[in-house]
Amino acid sequence: MDLFAFVNTNGVVILFQLFVVLVAAKLLAEIFARLKQPTVVGEILAGVLIGPSVLGWVAPSEALTLFAPPFIRILFSGGDTANLAKADANPRQLI
Repeated sequence: MDLFAFVNTNGVVILFQLFVVLVAAKLLAEIFARLKQPTVVGEILAGVLIGPSVLGWVAPSEALTLFAPPFIRILFSGGDTANLAKADANPRQLI
């Protein structure tokens, strides 16, 4: 059964898939927090579970190819401008 059979426009599908990803990530992050485990592990597990490799509820689309390069550029520029010497001097400030 197709989870997204009730939607017929591509924009609605993308928004609904984004909603599913965010809810699943938040839910598993909460579960992992209660188990006193890092919440990012729960968020990653949510992505693996609902992604195309396990359940297939969310699949790559044209939006991924459109939005991925700018996000990668933003992430790279953020890491490129980080002052690691300052971070090593005061690691609590990173939190």
